[in-house]
Amino acid sequence: VVVSEAERICCEKAAEGLEEQQKASLRIGTADLLDMLINDEPDVDFTLAFGADTFIDLARGKWRRTEDVFQLVRYRMVVFRRISPSQQQNDS
Repeated sequence: VVVSEAERICCEKAAEGLEEQQKASLRIGTADLLDMLINDEPDVDFTLAFGADTFIDLARGKWRRTEDVFQLVRYRMVVFRRISPSQQQNDS
């Protein structure tokens, strides 16, 4: 698992003042990270980029705080269609 510096900081901030048992069950999601980034960088317009399969999961509400994620990026998202190796061969 690769954790970005921003994710690490977000988790540390969320854990401040919590007991060890609470820290063990702490969950940080995309909306939490966006909250922190937007607070730290209020003049930046953030955009999410991900594959179509991930976007479908988000749109179906499978993510924690789904609607918050949409609103925090003001619905700015880039969605990439994933192409399988067999589709790549057919396209060439």
